[in-house]
Amino acid sequence: MKLSKKRWLAGLMAVVMAGCMQITAFAEASEESQPGEDEITVCVTMEKLTLGQGYIIEPTLVKVPKGTQASVVITNLLQEKYPEVVPPYQHTGEITSGFYLSQVYDPDHRDMANIPQFLLDKVGADLNYADAEDEWLGEFDFYNMSGWMYTIGTAEETGDATFPPVGAADWHLNDGEVMRWQYTIYGYGSDLNADNSEWGSESLVNVGDKDALIWQVAELNAAMPREELQTIEAYTNAMAVLTDATSEQARIDEALTALQEGISSYEAQKAAKEQKDHNLKVATTVGIPVLIILIIILIVVMMRKKKAAK
Repeated sequence: MKLSKKRWLAGLMAVVMAGCMQITAFAEASEESQPGEDEITVCVTMEKLTLGQGYIIEPTLVKVPKGTQASVVITNLLQEKYPEVVPPYQHTGEITSGFYLSQVYDPDHRDMANIPQFLLDKVGADLNYADAEDEWLGEFDFYNMSGWMYTIGTAEETGDATFPPVGAADWHLNDGEVMRWQYTIYGYGSDLNADNSEWGSESLVNVGDKDALIWQVAELNAAMPREELQTIEAYTNAMAVLTDATSEQARIDEALTALQEGISSYEAQKAAKEQKDHNLKVATTVGIPVLIILIIILIVVMMRKKKAAK
């Protein structure tokens, strides 16, 4: 009896230990399967709207560790876009310290500049197109105040975008931020709606906050093929609004609403078409064998009738 009790206790201990090991293994597996808690999603663009040329980097969602430097993200994206050019940017300082983006590889800007009228009215006579004839776009091209600047905002709050008072290596990104690198020609951002009146250059244009629309477009760019997006009128209209250097807030908000409604309608129509195609496929798959059976039955009946007639 004592031996049986010992065996029972030993068995119970073995079960408990095995259970504990399974729980520990499950917990460790669960921890490993969870996405990194420090991973964030940010949205990035690189724009040359002051040249009337749209984007170098279209609205793009990027997953990075929380606190990644803005300078690291933009240089990585540029390298992904131009893998054949190493590196496709010029800068002073180091990427992770004292970074200043002076030039970006962009051969498309040379023969296609369509500078907005509000800028031409201000500095048109003083623009120097000869300085912009190489494959690089950056400081002092077109005008002596030109160069690259960046803003940080969010999609959730309208009007919160700012030009950070620190270099890109000193800005550590947080989840949900929209980082826009924009080319300025005049007033160190005055043509981007920056109020630099204390330096003598007040804003030249009353452009609205595009961050929410940019984020929506970035989500679509990540989820759908370009050729499919180009067939959606609301998407092409949204891109036209985003690439207009003079878009006011009301027009931006209307484009965002239209895009959300347009995508919902498109997805509903696409789902309905897919269901219709599926039903047709099922009907065809089932119908052909049934038709063959009916033909065979008809042939058999006709042969029997013919045989009976003899």
